[in-house]
Amino acid sequence: MHISPGLAPINTQFEQLNEAHAAGAGATQHEGSPIFDDEDGERTPTAPQPALHSIAADYDSGPELSDGETTPTISSSPHPESDAIDSHRVSMNELQQQHPPTSYEDVKRAVENGENRNVVLWRGTNTTQAGGVGKHGTAGGVAGKDENTPAPSDEEARGQAAGASGHRGGGPVKKLPEYTTDQGVAQSYGRSNQVMAVEVNSKYLTAGSGSELGWAIHDSAPAKLLGVADGPDYEPGAEHDHLPDAG
Repeated sequence: MHISPGLAPINTQFEQLNEAHAAGAGATQHEGSPIFDDEDGERTPTAPQPALHSIAADYDSGPELSDGETTPTISSSPHPESDAIDSHRVSMNELQQQHPPTSYEDVKRAVENGENRNVVLWRGTNTTQAGGVGKHGTAGGVAGKDENTPAPSDEEARGQAAGASGHRGGGPVKKLPEYTTDQGVAQSYGRSNQVMAVEVNSKYLTAGSGSELGWAIHDSAPAKLLGVADGPDYEPGAEHDHLPDAG
């Protein structure tokens, strides 16, 4: 087995031990000694000691351990979702310049005319939600992207715009993600968190809150994360996991 130059001090210690043993004739083997003298006075080396073998094996094998097992890979981030947005992080100025939202009028026209046009929308968010969008490619940041997802019904969109939660009109109402064409609205909701820009097809949208220029969309609808910026008052470590559902 090849011993790396980095183990030279260990070899030197063995040579010193050998010389010490050579000074005493007829010495018997001691546990941990690298050599012993046989009955004829011949010095016979023993097998390398376990400690040296372990060090050399680890040294030469790199990521493989001495027992043949590979070194486990440990994630550097306790929040895998954040890894999905690292390449999309930009400043607010860059988000505004590179991915400005499509105008409300253009989105409205595309939806009403069934144009199936890709549009850019913004939303106030946090690292977990934005990471889900980046990882799964869905408007709600959930697994199970479905290109056949329909646009929300008018009732579902009205429920979102009204801030409905739980039950409305005697029946359950599911809160939907809502994006906006208004930068100010998105920055308001993401003030202490993040603001993200996404690209979605207009066929998945239904008009939501009129005052917030919002567009409701189902969780499973395809969405492409374009950029994520810190909100105006964002402070690292003070991020909130819960956000309002609109904008």
